[in-house]
Amino acid sequence: MSNELDLGKKSNYHRLYSEMYTGLKYFATKLLNSEDEAEDIIQDVWIKVWDKKPVFENKHQLKAYLYQSIRNAALNQIRNSTKKGEYQAGILIDEFEEDISSKIIESEIYALVNQTFSQLSDATKRVYIEKLNGKKYKEIAEDLDISVNTVKKHINNANHGYVSITLSD
Repeated sequence: MSNELDLGKKSNYHRLYSEMYTGLKYFATKLLNSEDEAEDIIQDVWIKVWDKKPVFENKHQLKAYLYQSIRNAALNQIRNSTKKGEYQAGILIDEFEEDISSKIIESEIYALVNQTFSQLSDATKRVYIEKLNGKKYKEIAEDLDISVNTVKKHINNANHGYVSITLSD
């Protein structure tokens, strides 16, 4: 039995696409400053993966391939852009090259946070959003008509979720 990812199976392809989309979109959007252009590039890259069905030993190799492909496509788009003057495009490309690693890391963190947040219960999400907005436990408890201990429990559950998903990857 092989450890290779089977991208020929539609179910695997769709699962991996869904799993990786958020981080890839965030990454491409940061590079291009346009969600529409980012979505187009992501679609093009995933279509190439589907058509060519390259072999990857694991998810990390696929992810590296996708980030590199998106980076290259974004760089080509910047180079070919008729909106930019030649000098300005050169500056953008230099900045683009210098900042690529931090954008990949930022994208992965964003995807993890988003994935974890989506797995929280609705009640925990409400409490956590209130806490992120700077409210104190007592204020949250009053606003949501729950006890301070319940607020603490929800915050603890959310924090535990973030720690566990980070450690599992």
